[in-house]
Amino acid sequence: MCGAAGTFFIFLSIIKFSSLFVGIVTTTRKVFSILLSVIINNHSFGTNRKLGFVLVMLGIIINLRGSYLHSKKESAELAKKLKKEK
Repeated sequence: MCGAAGTFFIFLSIIKFSSLFVGIVTTTRKVFSILLSVIINNHSFGTNRKLGFVLVMLGIIINLRGSYLHSKKESAELAKKLKKEK
């Protein structure tokens, strides 16, 4: 039942937002689940895991920044187009 609900919310998110957004959310959730598991269970968090964590977070930040800049550019172009039509 929980799996079906999760799949349903994933489809809703793809429809409302984009597949890139859903991918970022899913990756972020997985990263923080692993990080929380390491903290709660006192697992070792070696150099390779730290590097992997930093790379994943850096990739997420770059994707979010790129999406933000792209949407900002599109908004500016739309505003310019609407201004010309008046």
